[in-house]
Amino acid sequence: MAAGTGRLLELWTDEHGEHFAIKISGDADFKAATSRYVKYVRIVDTGLYLADQTYQWKYTLEQWVKNYKKDQQESDGDRQ
Repeated sequence: MAAGTGRLLELWTDEHGEHFAIKISGDADFKAATSRYVKYVRIVDTGLYLADQTYQWKYTLEQWVKNYKKDQQESDGDRQ
């Protein structure tokens, strides 16, 4: 499938929001995960998947989780 055809990168989390994984929409398998021993149950963020780009999945996951957690902390601060 070519870039720009609507596929997304999905950031998934477990039921406790402690572990994370990346999947490409429509694919069965995760590309990278913080633990392979938990069940990932919900999507917490998405981004555009570019099929012609080379991804370093572990690094992408680390950076995405770092930014996601930072955004969550900032959102929580806005509510207080």
